[in-house]
Amino acid sequence: MKISLKPRHALAAIIIGGLPIVAVADGHWYLGGAIGTANIDETISGFGFNSDSTSYSFYGGRQFNDYFGLEAGYLDLGNFNEQVLMGGIIVPISADADGFTFAAVGSVPAGEKFGLHAKIGSFFWDGASQIAGVNNNVSDSNIFFGAGLSYSLTENMSLRGDAVRYEIDDVNADVYTIGFQVDFK
Repeated sequence: MKISLKPRHALAAIIIGGLPIVAVADGHWYLGGAIGTANIDETISGFGFNSDSTSYSFYGGRQFNDYFGLEAGYLDLGNFNEQVLMGGIIVPISADADGFTFAAVGSVPAGEKFGLHAKIGSFFWDGASQIAGVNNNVSDSNIFFGAGLSYSLTENMSLRGDAVRYEIDDVNADVYTIGFQVDFK
């Protein structure tokens, strides 16, 4: 039996393998939610597709110290709709995707109330597309990466903004969100 390991799954294995090392570190748990916009500007099945959608996410994680954490969550990219003129006929195109995320998060305090963070991980998603009435359902996992800024409103609550790129097979979705995070210190 041949075992095939995709690079994104290798990343997840490395992160999970490091859990015992960081589990003993001081830190805290957190939960959050965010809403924003997702954009796809790609060529899909030969059709130009540029559409925005409302996106939302829920996440939780463990911040092991000021600089490293692990985060898991749920992301709904929303519903994308576009109409393309082809040969004098309007062809409707729609797509959607949602799924679960798992990421390593690097953080840097930037003063007393601000913090910067970057993350990289895997997005395990289910998606559907429809081109001129023909349906296609897909499930896969792909890498994502992004960066963000947080602002502490209180000792345990922060405002958080993120810009993240999700690579969904051959399509890139750029997601910009703002939300709240509650820390359990």
